[in-house]
Order: sequence, then C-alpha cells, then structure tokens
Amino acid sequence: MNYYERIQRSIDYFEENLKMPLKLERVGGMDSGGYLFITGRIKEIINRGGEKISPWEVEEVLKSHPAVRQAVTFSMPHKKLGETVASAVVLKDKASVTEMKLREFTARRLVFFKVPVKIIILDKIPVGSTGKIQCRGIAEKLCITSDIEKTDSIKPVQENIMKTIGYYITGKGRTTFDTNEFRSLIHDIRNPIHIIYQSDKRLMGLATGGEISSTKGIPLIASLPPMYPEWLGDRSFLETHKVRFACTGGAMARGISSAAMVIELARCGMMGFFGSGGMKIEEVEKEIKYISEILNKEGLSWGANLIHTPHNPLLEETLMDMYLKYGVRRISASAFTGLTPSLVRFASSGLYRDSKGFIRRKNYIFAKISHPEVAKHFVSPPPEQILKSLVLSGKITREEAEMSGRITLCEDLDIEGDSGGHTDNRPLNALFPAIVSFCNKISDKYHCKIRYGAAGGIGTPQSVASAFALGASHIVVGSVYQSAVEAGTSSQVKELLSRSGISDVMMTISADRFETGSRVQVLKKGTMMGLRGNLLYKVYKHHDCIEDIPEKILKDIEKNIFRMTLQEVWEKTKDYFATEGQIISDNIKAKNKMALIFKWYLGNSAHWAVSGRADRLIDYQIWCSSAMGAFNEWVKGSFLEDPEKRLLKQIALNLMEGGAILTRGHQLRTYGVPLRNDVFLYRPEVLDID
Repeated sequence: MNYYERIQRSIDYFEENLKMPLKLERVGGMDSGGYLFITGRIKEIINRGGEKISPWEVEEVLKSHPAVRQAVTFSMPHKKLGETVASAVVLKDKASVTEMKLREFTARRLVFFKVPVKIIILDKIPVGSTGKIQCRGIAEKLCITSDIEKTDSIKPVQENIMKTIGYYITGKGRTTFDTNEFRSLIHDIRNPIHIIYQSDKRLMGLATGGEISSTKGIPLIASLPPMYPEWLGDRSFLETHKVRFACTGGAMARGISSAAMVIELARCGMMGFFGSGGMKIEEVEKEIKYISEILNKEGLSWGANLIHTPHNPLLEETLMDMYLKYGVRRISASAFTGLTPSLVRFASSGLYRDSKGFIRRKNYIFAKISHPEVAKHFVSPPPEQILKSLVLSGKITREEAEMSGRITLCEDLDIEGDSGGHTDNRPLNALFPAIVSFCNKISDKYHCKIRYGAAGGIGTPQSVASAFALGASHIVVGSVYQSAVEAGTSSQVKELLSRSGISDVMMTISADRFETGSRVQVLKKGTMMGLRGNLLYKVYKHHDCIEDIPEKILKDIEKNIFRMTLQEVWEKTKDYFATEGQIISDNIKAKNKMALIFKWYLGNSAHWAVSGRADRLIDYQIWCSSAMGAFNEWVKGSFLEDPEKRLLKQIALNLMEGGAILTRGHQLRTYGVPLRNDVFLYRPEVLDID
C-alpha cells in the first residue's frame, strides 16, 4: 500500500466512524506517474483578495535564479486585499543581485498576482525551535508588517509590464476583453492590432481600427503592425531571388516536381525546382526548354534539380551543359557528399564585379544537406585544384576562377530534416540549429551571409511558423506538393497520399544505392513495396548469388514480386542498360548480377507509381514523410480534403497564410495576452493573390 492509499484509508475511517469530513493539512497533487507530491500546508497558502497562492511555487522560481541559494515565501498583511505575497532570500557566496532584479525575474515567470511585492535579502533566514523554516509569522519576525502602503507602492516590474504607451479610442474600431472573441481579431492579420488594458479588472484586451491618443481613452500597452505572409522569412532571400514569398517547392525526382508545378509556383510569387532525377536526358531537356521559354520571358524565378551520380559523372556534366544552355539560374543540389567540377562550374559561371567592386552571382546553388560535415563544402570557396582544371578545360575564365576563390560556393543551404525519399530521419528542430551554428563559424571567415532554408516535415501552418521561428530564410515543401493536381504523378498515387496518416510511412531500401544499404522513406499504407524492398535487400545480404537462394523463397519472389523468372528479369535489365549505351556481360560477378536484378524491381516500382500502372498498384514506391499525414489531418473537412481540388496555388497560399496567422498569435502571447487554443487553429480557405 503506497502513501496515498494509506492517507485515503485514514480519511475513509474518520468520515465513516466520526461522521465528519477529515481536512488534510497538506497541499499537493498527483503526477503523471500516479505518485503523490506535496507542495506545502493549507495554513501557509496565501489568500490575496481571493487568489490562492502556494508559497512553494514562488520559492521554486526564486531558487531558479543563479544568484539565489535559499528562498522562503510568506503572507504579509494588506489593508485592501487581506494578504499579499512577500519573500526572503539568501544569496550564494559572492553573488549579487538587487530586489528590483529579483522581482523582474519572477514577473517574467509568474502571473502578476503571484509576484512578491517585497523581497528581503538576508544573510540567514529565521528558523523555529526545530530548526525548520516557519512561514507563518515570518513577516512579524522580519519586522516588515508596518510598511504596507510604502511596500505596495513599489511595483516596478508589474507596472512596467503594463506600462501604457498611450490610449486607444474605439471610434469605428472593434474592442474586446473577451478571450472568446480574440480569434477573429488575431486572424485579421492585414490590419494593425492593439493590446489594451483594463486596469480596474487587470484584464488585457485586443482592439483593431480606432485611433491612438496621447491623452484619453483605454490604456494602450502595445500596437503591432499588420502581418503579411510575404514578410515571413529573410528579406534578402526575397530580394536576391526576386520572389514574393519565402517558399520553394522541393525537387521531387522523376518529374513529380513537374513543369506545371514549377510554372504555377513561379506565377504565385514562389519558386519551384523541376525534379529531373531518374529521368532520361531527352525528357529533361524537353521539360527544361518548355519551362524556360515561359518563365524566362516573364522574368520569373525557377530552378531544376541536380542529383549527384558518382557512378555516372558524365550525366552531371550533360545536365550542366543543358542547364546553362537554357538559362537555368538556380539548381537544387542533392545527395552530394562533396564538390564536383559540375557544381563548381555552375557556381563560378557568370561571376562579375559591380560598380563598387563587389562580387556578384548570376547562378545560385541551393545545397540540400542534413550533415554538418557535408555543409562545410558549400559554405567555403571551391578547391583551387577544381578551379584550375575548369580554367584549363575552358569551362570558366581565369577571372571567374579568381572571384570564385574569394567567396563561398553558395549562399543558400536547404537543411533537410525527416522527409520523403532519402532521409536521416532527424527532427528539423534539432538539426537546423546545429548546422546553422556549425556553418556560421566557417562562412564568417569569408564575410558572406548564408541563408538557411528549412526542409522536411513542412505540411501544416504550425510547421511553417515553427520553421521561420527557427530562423529559416525560406521553407521547402515536398511531400505535400506531391498530392497537388499539378504534380507529375498518377491520380492513383494522389488518392493514396490523400488517405495517409502520420504513421503510414516506413523506411525501405533504395535503388540508387542498393549495395550500401541506403534507405528511403516511402508510403506504407496501400502498398507492399516497402516490405518487399526490405525483403530483397535481406536476401541480397545473406546470399552470394541467385543460385544460393532457397527454392521456396526464390519462387515466392518470382511469383509475387517480379511476376516472372529472375532470368527473364535479367534479360530485361541487360536490354535497359543497352539502351543507355552500357553493355552488361553475363560474366558479371554473381553478387553484382543479383543486385542489378533486384534493383530492376526497385527502380520500376517508382516508375509504376508515376505512370499509374494499374496492375502494379500494390508495388508503388511513393516517397513520402509524416508531413503528408499531418497535412491531411489539417485539411480534413475543408475543400482541400478532396485530392481533385488540391490546387498547388491553394496549398501553398494557405500554408503561408496560416503560418503568418500563427506567428501573429505567438507575438501577442509574448506580450502576455491570454489566448485560447483555437487562436492557433487556422482552417484552409480559398485564397488569391493581387
């Protein structure tokens, strides 16, 4: 029997046998683990005009101050309120702090009526005959009961918090002290909002419209200017890349980030990157040419993806030639663990000095990273050896090489937390500050400001607001945009995505780095691909060749996964590489042959999803993170719940609008305005841009 049970049994006994309730002397509660905790005695509770205050709570705040060693809180008589709060403290050795600073410290951590009106700094706190501190009667012992009026008039902290900056006159405006009405005023972000104060009731309220006066009206504590979604993020990002909103669309491979998506984002004042990864060169060129003919003429910003292909460096060079040919000024560089000549070439091409001698760029790299050690390559100048080789090959000029050696390779890093596709599953709120701190120490040497984008997990207004609160210059949206009408994937995929929850994802083996065990995050609900991919890798790890696979497992793989014999798959694999200009011999190592056969399924599973092959629905590989499930929960019951109505424009604008509204709410909360939870709930609505 635990302590609480024994107490309860005693209470039951007294109430049953003595026919009277038993009143306990102590005050406490029950924690989340079911354990009883005691915070003090009932007799020590301070009754300040009806407000019940536990001395223990105030003492804990005082003892958290770095200068305080010991603290005691007690009641002090008050002419109007009956009792008020006072405290005595003992400072640590060699520590120094004033009463004013201690009161300011408590005022930032306690509601106003719990802040001590008097704090005495002592060498030693008086104790009773048992050696324990006795809260009752301590005011008399310290002889501070006769100075009530003078003490109460000293309210530097609370009065400063509620200090007025003027007065508010309602006029045609709207005023309310009812927290139930705050939401509508706060969500009206395009108008200034005023924080007003009703001193007699000590209530904070909100007002919009009206006028500000210096002589009469309702006391005004603060005025906040309008809040626009366009103001979220870094101003230099908007100016440098000539966009209206600090929001970009992630470069989802195989054309999922389609030409239509890139064009639509650009026309919304945002920026999208075409997803060229996994596509044939001629397909990429067709789409890039189409985008450039439209957006370059309109003067709108856009970009394309460049994924690292260490097994095929010629592919990177070919893509780079194409990008420079069609005026691609921004690339999203992904999967790079170091620098390659093609990256350095792109960043160095077109460098020039302005009239004041400052080095300016024409091309911009958005480096997608999730490791600090990888980031350092992008926030430093390119290696001299690569610059020299590019000059010798005629890819860049000597002047461009000289300027490139003086600046960081790029100005924009996209820090990617848990996301769809390749991911380290790291939470963004832990990864972001770590990489920023690491990179700033390096980039400061070159007097260059790095802008940090937040990627991974962005799917709700809350995640948008939190990303900008972390200090992100812009956000990168991926998985959620994949469900948009304009996304270059099948309607079957969009339907599956629209029904997913936050736990409907899993990690599975990837096709591009199969042998090393690299994994991607994919949708689990509605598809078996994730489980089947992991099974194939398990078989690969435990067997050296196809012939070593147990017959039962082999037949199951051929029947349920490949739907043909592995020999037939091998022939298809050879034919595929032949079309790419590579001849695969039958004498290839047995282990490598098995890897290529298994990668046939992994590669095609992504292709089947994009093309919408109906008979392979169960094998769709859909890159996705938990952000998709969070988005679905947010839009449930709204017009965006229907996948056929998920226009990219509406998704993007609502995310930014909601992020701005939540940011406004957080601003008001820092002023002490009491807010209900519904203030931070924004529902999607049909939006447009001027």
